[in-house]
This record gives sequence, structure tokens and C-alpha cells, in this order.
Amino acid sequence: MRCHNEHENHSFNLKSITCNECSKVQNVDTHCVNCGIQFSTSFCKLCGLFSNEKHIFHCNECGICRVGKKEEVFHCKNCNVCVIKESHECQNLGNIKDKNNNCCFCHEELFNSMSSVNRLNCNHYAHSYCINKSIKNNSIKCGLCRKTFLSKEAAENMWSLYDTERSYTIIPLFLRVGELYQSKYGLFQLEDKNEIEEEYVLQNEESHHIVSGTFVDWKLKNQVHINTNELELTRKSQCNDCSKINFNIFHIIGIKCLSCGSYNVS
Repeated sequence: MRCHNEHENHSFNLKSITCNECSKVQNVDTHCVNCGIQFSTSFCKLCGLFSNEKHIFHCNECGICRVGKKEEVFHCKNCNVCVIKESHECQNLGNIKDKNNNCCFCHEELFNSMSSVNRLNCNHYAHSYCINKSIKNNSIKCGLCRKTFLSKEAAENMWSLYDTERSYTIIPLFLRVGELYQSKYGLFQLEDKNEIEEEYVLQNEESHHIVSGTFVDWKLKNQVHINTNELELTRKSQCNDCSKINFNIFHIIGIKCLSCGSYNVS
């Protein structure tokens, strides 16, 4: 039992409790003075906290109870939270209590949380288990700013896997008049399918489908003819990481930002 996490600044003075088993009103303690049952696995008199966690301890610097064995946990002054000694890598989280930070995924207030906290690469904060849950769901976007929360090295390793998968995944090229396509000559706008009745074509060395249109970045707007093997379908989209808007190449594996190489594109 914890009392009103969302109102943690109010005074809390538990003077007496009632046993649910025998209805005896008594002073706060771990066991009923009348029938002897244990109220909870753990109890803190300072907080008036009953918990079914196997181990809890009161941190005077945090001013609340934390989960874990006291000998295995310490209060990091840089991060201003209690952390596990063996696994802690100081991230200088600062005074989380004063910042009133919430987890960017579940929005729980972090300072009073009984779970470990990490700072993301985008400088927002989240529970460790929320971060792991997001990764398991194939999402590496911050719940607030939508930027990639992995380190630059880890993100680039993931993007390289996407690059490899894209290179082995061939998709049909859909042909629609007015659509924009990327080519080695620039951005091309299709204006005439030249009697190609199919909605899409398969691109390969043996295909010779010719269409006509204009290059939108050229000063001369003369219509030109081009082989469909030279074209890649684009979508106007914005990168969540670098915030730039481009006509990025569409692919079912993912859309890659032409500016920074990220696959975090909306």
C-alpha cells in the first residue's frame, strides 16, 4: 500500500489501523495484536508503508521507501535517486524531485516510483521496464518527443540492419500520374504512363518500361522519357530525429530519411 502518489507533498500521519480479520483497532505495526496475522511482507513505520515486496528500506535522502536490500542499494547524489550498486552507471539525472519529471511512456511520477529510472538519449526520463517494453514492441521512439532514444551507435547499428533487409526485399513500383519518384537525375513527376495499363511494374534488368514526365527541380520543364528501372516511389515525410522534411523513398521495411539516415520517419 502506498498513499496517494499524485499528492506526495501532503502530510501523512498514520496513527491507527483496523485488522480486517478480527476488526481490532490498534496502533500501527506489522502484526495484529489480537489475532496475530501479518498485515504485509514488509512495513515502514516512518512512511506508514505496508508492502508485499520482500525487501524495502527507508531512504532518508529520498524521504520515502525504496524496494531492495539496503546493503545492495545506495542513494546516488548525482542522480538523486536510489540505485543498485553493482549495475548503476551514473547518468547525472539531476534533481528529479524538483523537476517533477514523469515517465515519458507511462507518465508515472518518477521520484516516488519504486522502479529504476533511466535518462534517454533525447534527455527525457523513463522507467527501465518501460524502455524495455517499448523495444520489445519494435519501437525506439521517445513517448514525448518521438526522437530515437537509443544511443547514436546503437541506432546506426539498427538502421544498417534495415538497410540490409531493404536490399533483399523487392517491391513492385506503382505507377500513378502526378506521383513523385526519386531518380539519379533528381525528383521526377510522372505525367504519362505511355499506354502502360498495369497499375504497377516489376523492376529488373530485363524490363524496359518507358514513361514520361518532368524533373521538378530542373529550370527547364521539358517533358522527358525515362525507364521505370530508374525510378523509386517517394513520400513527403518528416524525420522525427533531424526534423527535416524530404521526399523520402517509400519502402515496406521502412522509410529512410535522406538527410540523416534515420528510419524514424513520420
